[in-house]
Amino acid sequence: MILQVGCGNRQPNKDSIGIDLSFPSWCKKYPTRFIRGDVKLLPFKNETFDGVIGKHIFEHFSRFNDEREYVLKEWERVIKPKGFLKIVVPNSECYARLLLNKTWNIDRFSFMMFGSQTNEGQFHYVAYNGDSLCKYIKKVLGKEWILEDLSYGGGYMGFSKFKDFEIRTVFRKK
Repeated sequence: MILQVGCGNRQPNKDSIGIDLSFPSWCKKYPTRFIRGDVKLLPFKNETFDGVIGKHIFEHFSRFNDEREYVLKEWERVIKPKGFLKIVVPNSECYARLLLNKTWNIDRFSFMMFGSQTNEGQFHYVAYNGDSLCKYIKKVLGKEWILEDLSYGGGYMGFSKFKDFEIRTVFRKK
């Protein structure tokens, strides 16, 4: 079983459970695949899941009070030995390039870079490139985690034309 943290409107597949503070509309159809809860304080026992997936959520945690470190350790806690952690975040280098080459104006850049800000949880606190994300995760999780994959993709919301719009990492627990 896989845990999708901060799943929002992304419906987990049949082998997954989603957890989010919001209550997406699809939950009525699949109530057993969703838990309303805080991804910073998971209501699961240690080593419950084969993996944890966090798509476009990790950038919402701040450096203040080591919130990012706390979140990673909490997600790690529920992953079984030999399990995986997949984190997908916006690629700040792509965003900067889109601003500098005038594909985006400053308003579009600000909206995308800092979050849509439609609710309290929608602010992006940290920007990453592939190197900075991998180094930070490795620093926090330590030597028992191996970087299995670092790739870039087109992202979501119609941004598939940008080949490096988002950063995708997969770490595996030894």
